[in-house]
Amino acid sequence: MNGHSSAESKTTLLGRARPGLIGMEEAAKMIGFQEYCLRILISAGHLTPLGKPAKNARKWFATVEIERMCNDIDWLNKAVRIVEKEIKIMNQQQNNKYITESKTTDDDADLLHNNATNHFGQPNGGI
Repeated sequence: MNGHSSAESKTTLLGRARPGLIGMEEAAKMIGFQEYCLRILISAGHLTPLGKPAKNARKWFATVEIERMCNDIDWLNKAVRIVEKEIKIMNQQQNNKYITESKTTDDDADLLHNNATNHFGQPNGGI
């Protein structure tokens, strides 16, 4: 052996002990993403949590694997492209939703205006 305990070999550059397992928040911080970005990467199959967690269960990752990914330029590049693409799709869907809602509101306003009557019970525009 090299004279170091296993605890000593699991230290960061700052000399602090690091855990073998980390959750989504810690993994996101290490990679430099927000947690929702990790969910996108998991859904895309680009990041795999340990075990077989249910969709809504807490996700765990091996610290050494996250560190390896942080040092892999190709993995990071692909991760950024996946996240950017998914966010672009989500934004387009959101914009389409607003356009559809706005059109529906305008159509409803036209319908109400066309069917409206004045206070004499006559259609708008005539007395």
